[in-house]
Amino acid sequence: MFLPSPSLRFFCELGSNTSQATICSVGHYCPEGSSTPSPCPQGTYTNTQGLVNITQCTDCDPGMYCNDTGLSSPVAQCDPGFYCPGGADVSSPVSTPCPIGLHCPMGSALPQPCPAGTYANFSQASDCQICPEGYYCVPEEVIEGQCLRKLPKP
Repeated sequence: MFLPSPSLRFFCELGSNTSQATICSVGHYCPEGSSTPSPCPQGTYTNTQGLVNITQCTDCDPGMYCNDTGLSSPVAQCDPGFYCPGGADVSSPVSTPCPIGLHCPMGSALPQPCPAGTYANFSQASDCQICPEGYYCVPEEVIEGQCLRKLPKP
């Protein structure tokens, strides 16, 4: 006799003539009494079978995006110049461009400060520029200021 696990969800296809249910597939969830699996929405995925509820779909991983429904894994890394803190549904989220003074390489979950001696003076920077001669640069600033000259001793 077939006894399904209470923690897994199954569905019976419309017009089914057997009591043998089909386990809900990856990328989907199956509410009780469903005749077809429901896909996890954009910005989410699941690599687990038998989900019961939409809340069991996993937000897309930080630094990644999920631009379709019913995904079993994230699609790819977010584009350079943008960051994806989690749940992203596009590769270049216009709501999270990399701010001035920071940089966002491909697959960034958060903006990153430029290393000392470098700067990023525009939004959506994917890398940092070397500080120009005669100036100094500190992390999270554009260009701090001109270097001071040492005066000769009298």
